[in-house]
Amino acid sequence: PFSAKAEGGGLSVKAGSSGELRIDYKPDRSFSASLKAPLPLRVEAAGKLDGKNIELVAKGLDMDVALLRPLVDPSDLSFDSGRIRGGFKATGLAADPEIEGELQISDAMLRVPGWIADPIGPINVPVSMSERSFSTIAHSVPVGRAAVTARAQGVFDHWLPSQLTASISSVGGSRVRLAFVVLGIRAEGEAEIDLKGSLDGDVFHFDVDAAFDKASVVVTPETLAGGSSSDSAAPERLPVTLDLAANLRFGRGVRVYFPYKDNPVVEGYTDVIALHEAGVR
Repeated sequence: PFSAKAEGGGLSVKAGSSGELRIDYKPDRSFSASLKAPLPLRVEAAGKLDGKNIELVAKGLDMDVALLRPLVDPSDLSFDSGRIRGGFKATGLAADPEIEGELQISDAMLRVPGWIADPIGPINVPVSMSERSFSTIAHSVPVGRAAVTARAQGVFDHWLPSQLTASISSVGGSRVRLAFVVLGIRAEGEAEIDLKGSLDGDVFHFDVDAAFDKASVVVTPETLAGGSSSDSAAPERLPVTLDLAANLRFGRGVRVYFPYKDNPVVEGYTDVIALHEAGVR
């Protein structure tokens, strides 16, 4: 059910069988809003609009991490589960205010498809917000049997997160399971990693640095041709373009198979090699 009432220059809106959504606006330009379960975003907010300026206090914010999925293409970074809770204060221009506060990310699970074989998490970390920027760091996050340090930061632009940057790096020499296709080879193995990503408009910049001691590498005609056959349809262009820079180093424990791992014509161990790739996909 939905109801709206305008009286004396004010407005009151209610929605939901138990009032899950309530918005009240008064003639003095003060307002309040309440979003409750089962809505995916829950918060209690109150404030005042004064011309072009706003003063807003939000408390009890509680949302699913999955609501962040529209920010980055899920083929590059997937927000699988977790909660974000906390509160903040927004002051200044109503269209682009300064934001102060702290959020707590709880039990978040992330994936980097096409690169990291294991899910990342659970992540439990505070996010600090000051003026128009936000940042967070988690010093030891599980990735399978390994651990990484994760960092992220960005700015608020007209309320929305933008200029997002993030990094993931191995802790204390721990090795993360990777699985990817790059430079015409399919590689699976454990490596010390240093991954950096940033979102600049509709371009996702992804820098990969990985050092393998042990891994298996398969070189096949399919991967040399880019992993698609001649009768395959052209891939649909993603709304976000991937700008990739990869620096891969393989030690003597890396086993190479050609053309297939199950029935190779050639197999053996590599010497120490390094591979580099850069380009837009």
